[in-house]
Amino acid sequence: MEKEKNSTTYVQSEYSWTVHIQILASVVFLLVLFIQSSYEGKLWVFFFFLFAICSLMLSFFVVFREKMTRIRIEKDGITLLDFWGRSKLRYPKIQIQGFYTGSFYLKGVTYHYAVFYRSNFPLFRISDEFIGNHREIMKFANENYTFLGEIP
Repeated sequence: MEKEKNSTTYVQSEYSWTVHIQILASVVFLLVLFIQSSYEGKLWVFFFFLFAICSLMLSFFVVFREKMTRIRIEKDGITLLDFWGRSKLRYPKIQIQGFYTGSFYLKGVTYHYAVFYRSNFPLFRISDEFIGNHREIMKFANENYTFLGEIP
């Protein structure tokens, strides 16, 4: 997901659709337990209710963790942003001489990554948590930076 704003590229990660299923299952489970709660004095109802609440909280945590970090690429540097758009980490005035992106498939999940190079040394790596669609970043890098040839 990308939006242009004053020569700045925002790339936000996307979370898996399975989180939606987990949230829906937790809500249905809570509704069933709410109906079953009329049977007072049963300890298993309390433990299942506690489990459903914890599962729902974990699902929302996964959503917010995935949505929490974005990368903003500007001509004078790179900034990692939190969920509210505040700066978390700033890499000022980076001269990118090489750029590599890729993805791999593992246990049903596609992970994207990006590696930025300066003087043929890895500058820093951005993992799946920061990259939603590496094509936008590659397009931005090709348009705004000069590369010194292929870097393996």
